Amino acid sequence: MVLARTVGFGIVGGCQEAEFGFEVLALVDEFRKLVHHLRNGGTDGHQLATNAGLVGVRRVAGLVIPQVDGDLGRVDRCPVYGGRWNRQSVGVGIAGTGSDLSHGNLHVGIVDVLARFPSLRISMAQLRYSVHRPPGYCWHMHAINVSKTGGPEVLAYTELPDPVPGPGEAVVALEACGVNFIDVYQRTGLYPVPLPFVIGQEGAGVVVAIGPDAGPVEVGDRVAFTGVLGGYAERALVPADRLVRVPEAIETDIAAAVLLQGLTAHYLVHDTYRLGPDSRCLIHAGAGGVGRLLIQMAKQQGATVFATAGTDEKAELAKAAGADHVTVYTRSDFQAEIEAVVGERGLDVVYDSVGVATFERGLALLRPRGMVVLFGQSSGPVPPFDLGALARAGSLYVTRPRLGDYIQGRTALAARTDALFNAVVDGDLTVRIGGTVPLAEAAAAHRALESRATTGKLLLIP
Repeated sequence: MVLARTVGFGIVGGCQEAEFGFEVLALVDEFRKLVHHLRNGGTDGHQLATNAGLVGVRRVAGLVIPQVDGDLGRVDRCPVYGGRWNRQSVGVGIAGTGSDLSHGNLHVGIVDVLARFPSLRISMAQLRYSVHRPPGYCWHMHAINVSKTGGPEVLAYTELPDPVPGPGEAVVALEACGVNFIDVYQRTGLYPVPLPFVIGQEGAGVVVAIGPDAGPVEVGDRVAFTGVLGGYAERALVPADRLVRVPEAIETDIAAAVLLQGLTAHYLVHDTYRLGPDSRCLIHAGAGGVGRLLIQMAKQQGATVFATAGTDEKAELAKAAGADHVTVYTRSDFQAEIEAVVGERGLDVVYDSVGVATFERGLALLRPRGMVVLFGQSSGPVPPFDLGALARAGSLYVTRPRLGDYIQGRTALAARTDALFNAVVDGDLTVRIGGTVPLAEAAAAHRALESRATTGKLLLIP
C-alpha cells in the first residue's frame, strides 16, 4: 500500500490547469511514475493507479471532493476541501474520470493522510498553495464582504481571489469562524472600518501557506486567531505572529468558539478588575458567550457572582456555569434583587456588556471606589454623562477596555492564550457552542445574535 510510505503530498493540474504546466509535487516514487506516464501520453493510468494501491477520486466543480472505491464507478462523498477530514477513507487519491486519466488530465490529492499520520495536517486548500501559479492566474474563495454599512442584509457572500501571503503572513484555511458583537458594530458603522472589507475577527483552521519570515508557524499547523479582519471566509490572510497553535486536545470548533470571548473574560477577571475570594461582582448577560466564561473564571477566583439573564432557560445556564444569584431581568429589577442580598452599594465591580440599558443601575450598586467595566453595548452605547456623578457616588471608576490592548505583542498574546487553552484542556473551563450556521448564511447568524435569542457561541462554517 503506497500510503504506508507516504510522508508528503502531490498535485498536478487537470484540464485548464494542465495547460499552464503546473509542477508535480510528489514525494512517493509511484506518484512520479504515474504522472510521468500520463504526461507522456500513457493511456493506462487507471490500471497503474490500481496497481500502485492508490484510491481514485474524480474532479467535481473543479475540486477534489469524492472518494472512489476500487473502480471509478462507486463514489462516496469525502469532504477533503478546506481542511475537513473523512477519517474512514484510506489514503491518497488520484483524481479524474477514466477519460481524464486517459488524456493525462490528473489531480493528485490527499484523502485523509491524517487518519494514518496524525502529525500531518494536509488539506486540499494546502495543495492549492503548493503548485506554481503562472502570472495572472489565481484560484478563488468565498467570503462575506461588506461594501456598505447597514443591517444584516449588507453581508454579501462573495467570490474573491485567494489571499497570497507576503512577508510575515500566513494563509489559514478556516474550518470555523466566530460570530461576535464587534462584527455587528463594524457592520453597522458604529465601529468605522474602511469599505469594502471582509468582516469577522476570529477563526480557526489549518495553515496552508506562509510568506517569508513567518516565524512562529509552519504549513500544516492547526491555529486560531482573533483581532484580525477577514475572518468570515474560506481562507484568511493573517499576520503570523497573531496566530496561536491549537493543542491536540482541543477541537478546532472549540478553539474558534473560545478564543475571543475566553481571552476577554480572562483579562476582565485577572487584569481590569482582579477578583479574589472577598469580591462580589455582577455579570450581565450571564448565559452569553463571554458571560458563561466570566462566571466560571470568577468562581475559580473565589468571588461571589451575581448574574442577569433574559429568560428562565438562560438563567439556568448561568446557574450551571456557577453563578450564586441570577435575576431574570425581563420580569424583575436586578438592582432591587441584588440589594436584597448584599444591601445598598454592596458590589465591588459590575461587568457590563449590555450598555445603556443597565449602566446607571450598575453604578448605583457599587461600593465607594467600586468599578463598572463597560466592555460591550448590545443595547446601545452609553451616552455622555457627568463625570462629577462618579465623585458624588463615592469616587467610582468606569473603564471601557478592549481586548487588543491586553494582548499587544507576541508575548502577551501567547501567555494569555496558553492560560486559556490550559483551562479548557484541564476541564476548568467549559465552552458552549450555541449553534453553527453555513458561511453563506452569515446574515441569519447576525439576526440571531442581535435578537439576544442565542446562548453560548455562534459559529460560521465555511
